[in-house]
Amino acid sequence: MKKCFRWIKRVILAYLATGLVYGVTGYIYRAVIGKHDIITPWISIPSNMISWSWMVYIDLKYIGWQPQDVLALALIGIWVAIIIKKEFDQMKDMEKGG
Repeated sequence: MKKCFRWIKRVILAYLATGLVYGVTGYIYRAVIGKHDIITPWISIPSNMISWSWMVYIDLKYIGWQPQDVLALALIGIWVAIIIKKEFDQMKDMEKGG
């Protein structure tokens, strides 16, 4: 049970961290191209942390590839690799100790 909670915690933290990167990158990208945000970043970035996966899907389907989409998808692969590596390391430690 403890292992399950640890895994869920890692996945949730990875999801929120990816959303944070998506939100900040989108804000910077819009500032660079000269588009102004209507909603303050204090509201838009936390809401992006929760709903970034839907926004990536919509961006790819209707708009195309944008920098925040590329970073979000790259981070998914990085988080999966980190989580898998940590699980294998913990399995090795359990085998050594037990």
